[in-house]
Amino acid sequence: MKRVAELDSIRGIAALVVVLYHCSLVLPHLTDRLAATYVLLPFVVGEQAVQVFFVLSGFVLFGVLNADPAPTYSSYSTKRLIRLWLPVAAAVLCSAILYLMLQPGTVPDTSDWLAAKSWSSGPSLPNLGGHLALFNGDQYHELDNPIWSLAHEIKISLIFPFVVPAVARRPAVMVIGAALVSVLAVAFPQPQWLGETFDPAGSLYYLLSFVAGAAVAARREAIAELASSRLGREVARPLLFLAMVLLCSSGTGTAGYPVLIGAVILIGLAATSPVFIRPLRHRLLQWLGRISFSLYLVHVPVLLVLVHGLHRVVALPLILVVAPLISLGVAEVFYRLVERPSLRLASRVAAIRNIPMSISRTAA
Repeated sequence: MKRVAELDSIRGIAALVVVLYHCSLVLPHLTDRLAATYVLLPFVVGEQAVQVFFVLSGFVLFGVLNADPAPTYSSYSTKRLIRLWLPVAAAVLCSAILYLMLQPGTVPDTSDWLAAKSWSSGPSLPNLGGHLALFNGDQYHELDNPIWSLAHEIKISLIFPFVVPAVARRPAVMVIGAALVSVLAVAFPQPQWLGETFDPAGSLYYLLSFVAGAAVAARREAIAELASSRLGREVARPLLFLAMVLLCSSGTGTAGYPVLIGAVILIGLAATSPVFIRPLRHRLLQWLGRISFSLYLVHVPVLLVLVHGLHRVVALPLILVVAPLISLGVAEVFYRLVERPSLRLASRVAAIRNIPMSISRTAA
């Protein structure tokens, strides 16, 4: 399946929302105050934006795994790990080095999120190993909070080749089946004896998001035909409004399913609707999509450096205003120095094995 450039833009917008969300978490109750305005609520739904990433990954991976010829499992899994884990490892190690350089302390008038969940302790070797192994648990996310989602992304990616053939044949049935698995994962969470390690129940819960994205990809032609019709054009904007309302809702477990439905509607519109395809091809949005994975990985370390390093001389609100802009610049550098080389390495591995493999920026 040909890469859908419009989905790069959606990923970029979602990544920027996550950046703004984490900036809002620095000050106590700022997120709630912004959300209460309703107008600014879409800019601080960072947790909901992760559902967009998962649905989008399912959409893209369906195209990769349903290609003709499809990559072998060993080829696909190796390339997927290279593409995802190397940038994650680089971001975590950079954050650890920055911590050791700054030796951060308590920042007055900030939230518990900053005090307890971000740079709350130094990077010991066991703790750093847990970060790099993508273990579950807040202590394994404090160097770079967003990596919790990459742990689920990698695990689901490794089982997805066994799921895609069934989605291609019976997408609706597979969505129902994945929904049942998701409900069971909520009802039977991770066993205590596993401790804070790999959280298999959490990954099975998010499997539904990937399957839903793959189902949209499997029926993309039919959806595109409907979206191009007169009725499809007329309902496109109301559907986008519905998607935004659902994406701005909140909830955990099964109460979070409205967010997933909103993400599915959004991805379906972006991939098929003529009403939205052209605006999403804007050069700025395409650039944002290109660096989105890097932005997702580097913005928290950038934010922590700015807050801990400048709070004595620069007002915190001003730091939070400039942090997203600086994060965008750092993300561009990180993309060029780390993410793009990891993509090239993945391509070289594919060439050595002489197995066709399409690696897309959207497949982050």
